[in-house]
Amino acid sequence: MSQNTLLTEQLQSENFDEQDWMSVLQAVEESYAQSLEYQTQIEKQNVTINEAHGFISDVVSSMSDILIVTDDDFIIQQVNTSFLAMTLYNENDVLHKPLQNFVELPENTHFDKNTIDLQDTMVLLKGKKRDFDIAINCNSHKSANQQVKGLVLVGRPMGELLHAYDALKKAHIELAAAKEQMMQTEKMAALGRLVAGIAHELNTPISVVKGNLWSLSQYARELDTNLATIDDTEIKEILDDLPMLLKDTSSATDQITSIVKNLKIFSNPSNQTSTQKIDINKVIQVATNWVTSTNHISTDLVKFSLGNNVHIYGVTGQLQQVLINLLQNAIDVVLTMDDPEIIISTRETGQHLEVSIEDNGPGIPMDMLNCLFDPFTTTKDVGKGTGLGLSICYQIINEMGGELEGWNKVEGGAIFQMKLPMESTV
Repeated sequence: MSQNTLLTEQLQSENFDEQDWMSVLQAVEESYAQSLEYQTQIEKQNVTINEAHGFISDVVSSMSDILIVTDDDFIIQQVNTSFLAMTLYNENDVLHKPLQNFVELPENTHFDKNTIDLQDTMVLLKGKKRDFDIAINCNSHKSANQQVKGLVLVGRPMGELLHAYDALKKAHIELAAAKEQMMQTEKMAALGRLVAGIAHELNTPISVVKGNLWSLSQYARELDTNLATIDDTEIKEILDDLPMLLKDTSSATDQITSIVKNLKIFSNPSNQTSTQKIDINKVIQVATNWVTSTNHISTDLVKFSLGNNVHIYGVTGQLQQVLINLLQNAIDVVLTMDDPEIIISTRETGQHLEVSIEDNGPGIPMDMLNCLFDPFTTTKDVGKGTGLGLSICYQIINEMGGELEGWNKVEGGAIFQMKLPMESTV
């Protein structure tokens, strides 16, 4: 009896019908299909893994910093192109060699599995022809169960670091100098407008002094030439006139002194550069007097709503520059209105003092609201503004620990508001 015959008889004896055969075949097909799906997924994963390996390899090779990877016994397993280029070794000279053959730690320091996390540590990299001082960052490479599998060291020659630091330091110095130059340029631009009114401002007290000196010289000449014939009435008239002449002269010289003092505060870059207490109401009044007088307009144009005479901390000359700039901008826009008005107000808010300058001008153009304090942003005609004023004002207030904002009022006009730290915050 053949084997097939025996198998057939066995299947028949076990009562396998057609339905059973169909179930077996279906299970085989499902198993085969699942096997194909698994194989497809594995092939895709292999492609992804190979691409990741290739990407990582490209990144490692293109690094300008040197890279060293070791196992847990500090035997080198991988280095990058930058390491080989610097040391002039090839991979056969380095791979599977002890790390200590190529990297020397500072005195009293050694590689240890418990102390292998180093950050910005100076080490000596031993090259084929010369050694290099490099700064390394060293971290442990761990397995999924947090067991140390080796080290990853990334280093950069100190020469490159020092060069980068020097370049950064130089750029910082140049930026500071450029900023100072910008501030002085804007000061001089504003000062140019102020100087135009200085002659007018000084002319009045100087005329008083000259007139009084002429009167005094006339009295002196009269006394000198007619002393013998002059009567008591004339002498009394001269004596009665002298106190008023001296008082007017003294007042005029005080006014000249005040003008010169304020001019020095505003124009001298080395004057009052240290932070100090500032009488905010006094600074506002001085700035207002300057701007209105140099523009030959009445002080009635500016209304005040000043609160308590509080003190803030800052640099008087710089704060005065900000106020003069903001007031000048406000005057430039309101003089085109039928009923010009500027309101300066102060308000305490917690540890800050808010100083607001409002005008009833046409307002800030909508396309400029988001770039008000950017350098060279200006609405003035060519030759009438540098576009640095608001930018420098913003920097000054920021350096004082404050804030400067500008927006349009609903009823028309604009508001510029400074939020300045009060004495209690220092």
